[in-house]
Parts: sequence; structure tokens; C-alpha cells
Amino acid sequence: MGHLREPSEQAQLTVWTSGEAELDTGDLTTGASTSTHYELATPQDFTSCLDDLAKHLNP
Repeated sequence: MGHLREPSEQAQLTVWTSGEAELDTGDLTTGASTSTHYELATPQDFTSCLDDLAKHLNP
């Protein structure tokens, strides 16, 4: 399990069997949020999606 950089940051990755995914990130302090949609046609697409999620987690 990873930890977000700050306790106020949130991230959720939803993956559907249809081959789509949604990465939602937000900051509870500022209220800022982003949503990124992915079409997962190849394993590399899924890897890219996971890489984006990992950017929001501490190493």
C-alpha cells in the first residue's frame, strides 16, 4: 500500500471490464480535483495509468 504525499491528498483509480479506467485525484485543503480517463486497449495503456497513479504516491 502506498501513502499519498500529504494527508489532504486523495486518489482513486477505477478500472472497468470494458477496458476503461478513471483516475480521480483531489486536494481536500484546496478543493482542487482532476479526473483522467483512460482507454485501456493494450497492457502498456494500463501501465501508463498505473504510472500516473504512482506519481501521486510516495516512493
